[in-house]
Amino acid sequence: MKKLNYLFFTVCFFAYCFSLSANEVIKFTWKNDDYYNKTFSVVASSGKTYTIDWGDDSVIQTITGTGEWQPINHKYDHINEYQVVVEGDSVDCLFTNFICSNSKLTTLDIKACKALRTLYCQNNLLTVLDLSENTELFDLKCSNNLLNSISLCENGNLEVLNCDNNLLTELDLNTNITLRNLSCNNNQLTTLDLTTNTLLWNLSCANNRLTNLNQINTTLNFLECSNNQLTNINTNMYTKLISLGCSSNQLTTLDVSANSALEHLFCFDNQLATLDISANWALGELDCSNNRLQLSDLYNASVMLVKHPFDVLFVHLGTQLLAPQKLIVNNPVDYSTQKEFGSIATVFDVLKNGLPPHQNDYTILDGIITFYDIAYYTVTMTNSAIKSFGTAKVIASFEVGNTGIIDVTQQMPAFTIYPNPTSNILYIKTTNEVIPEVKLYSIEGKQLLYLRSTEIDMSSYPAGIYFVQIEGKTMKLIKM
Repeated sequence: MKKLNYLFFTVCFFAYCFSLSANEVIKFTWKNDDYYNKTFSVVASSGKTYTIDWGDDSVIQTITGTGEWQPINHKYDHINEYQVVVEGDSVDCLFTNFICSNSKLTTLDIKACKALRTLYCQNNLLTVLDLSENTELFDLKCSNNLLNSISLCENGNLEVLNCDNNLLTELDLNTNITLRNLSCNNNQLTTLDLTTNTLLWNLSCANNRLTNLNQINTTLNFLECSNNQLTNINTNMYTKLISLGCSSNQLTTLDVSANSALEHLFCFDNQLATLDISANWALGELDCSNNRLQLSDLYNASVMLVKHPFDVLFVHLGTQLLAPQKLIVNNPVDYSTQKEFGSIATVFDVLKNGLPPHQNDYTILDGIITFYDIAYYTVTMTNSAIKSFGTAKVIASFEVGNTGIIDVTQQMPAFTIYPNPTSNILYIKTTNEVIPEVKLYSIEGKQLLYLRSTEIDMSSYPAGIYFVQIEGKTMKLIKM
């Protein structure tokens, strides 16, 4: 029995030693569906030879490493899928860097490459990527594949990670404490815990499903988190922030008072009611369009950027759509703080149910607006003192009724529109068999469509408020 145990231990010991001294190997499968050269690049130990089996009838190729990048080409005679094997001729032939991008790889096996530090395998067809043995990996780019998961728990030396455009639903980076540059755009992430990544200075996580960023480090210089579901971003901790992109979220507030180094701010398509950039003297790019900012916010931002000590690259203040209000007729609404900027009077452009109103439908005195008739009103405010790429404007909308609630559809009993709100087809139901004359207007009163029909395809129009005029009668429409 002792002899058997000794024999078993000896076999295991030699097997372990063999695994430590095995030659490094890279295996991958790629598709050749044309007759162009297939290419990959590798860095192998200088003066050490390695072989390449291209997976076809060609002679096995022998190459001597140079310690620098070596682009290697091969032309196949047939359209097919081939397995390629790159193997060192000795244990001291190490593969430290490997690029196989844009090559239609379907599999990649690099478990035997213990010294690998750089791997670029983006723009392929990979569904699995095993990096458990690549503990020296420093720079990984695996974007534009079909990965639905990736484990990086053994890659403690990782500093650069780009996994954009995959199918990732989670990303565990707790052991990657040396990570400095992370790009994980265009995935399906709902959470991203970065509490251990205290060296991170560049974070790009746009186009996911994130509701919060658990991020506490103060070294962050660049943050791009647009097109998520964020309701709050605590930027006070990012005192070194240079660029912030947080557009197309659900932000109602954004405090950048602690970000004195901020040079680029893109926060369009949110629900911001205020924006103060008075502390951001380095700011040279700003896009805050499609929020709920007042004209005074836009003017202050414009003045701030005009005083910029450096060259201002881009300022887009755009259109601001304020939250709709419900009013009672003859009750004034106060916009006196918006009536004038820089000694230039603000222009108030009023529409009633999407069309120009009569003079006795409203009054505007020193910025105080009073409506005298039941209807749906929009007021567009502009001021030429505000400097912006394109005209900066603020649109306020009011449903005016006898009790503060109005149903504009009551003005038109012969027609019904549904569904409202809509995201696709809007149907028009009539009380007779007449096909009605239909006009579609934007919230600014611009005619967008004219036809005779009982339905309107709204799928190509942006989300927002519109007016539908049917046989001269007007009603409000919301496009989702």
